[in-house]
Amino acid sequence: MRDYFELQLRFAGQVAQLAGLDPLEAVGLYTNFHKRFGLGALGDGPVSPVWRDYLRGLEVLADVADQAALTEAVFVSRLPEILPPEQHGFGCFSCEAPDRAGPDGAGPDGAGPDGAGPDGAG
Repeated sequence: MRDYFELQLRFAGQVAQLAGLDPLEAVGLYTNFHKRFGLGALGDGPVSPVWRDYLRGLEVLADVADQAALTEAVFVSRLPEILPPEQHGFGCFSCEAPDRAGPDGAGPDGAGPDGAGPDGAG
């Protein structure tokens, strides 16, 4: 898991640099750590003390390998994430199965939710 966490930290760091974001903000926006720590979606409620402590820990670690080790330690110390009933987990990923409308809202015949086909005809 540590390599996967390091990859996400490097990605968030690169986005922060290119977009002029605070690196800790980028970790919240461009990683799935908040959910992997069992804290739900970031922004769904007040900031968790676990998340706040994690960010403080990241802030004092300059080396991404050390940050990945911290991330892994927080991850293994947390209770497993509880997924909503409509989601399916596999490893550190989760997804929702497409519904009858399909991932783009078009049904099996290409019709959208309003019954119109891809060309707009109904």
